[in-house]
Amino acid sequence: MTEDKNLKGNLEYLDNVLSYFINTAQYYQAHLDDISQNVFDLKLNKIDKPKPVNTFEDLFSNYFSPDNKDALFYKVRAAIKHLVDNGYIILEKNDNIKLTYKGIIKYS
Repeated sequence: MTEDKNLKGNLEYLDNVLSYFINTAQYYQAHLDDISQNVFDLKLNKIDKPKPVNTFEDLFSNYFSPDNKDALFYKVRAAIKHLVDNGYIILEKNDNIKLTYKGIIKYS
């Protein structure tokens, strides 16, 4: 695996996700597909027989990148996981992700 030394660029991903929720997403929520496409310019497809989403790992195991951009897919996953782990966004039903008040405060 290659080493990723672009710390500033990676931090911008986190800011861009929060910015997307504040400035673009309706009701501070968005589908994983929308976030991936609009923030990271990465198209995701859902697998044919998705598992029920009970955990963060379940969510991402249900998707793949048809563009075969594995490194970018990893960055999308890592950015979303970091924001979920820190309580800035939460996972909801139907692969929706919602911004929390903590996320609004962090962005501001």
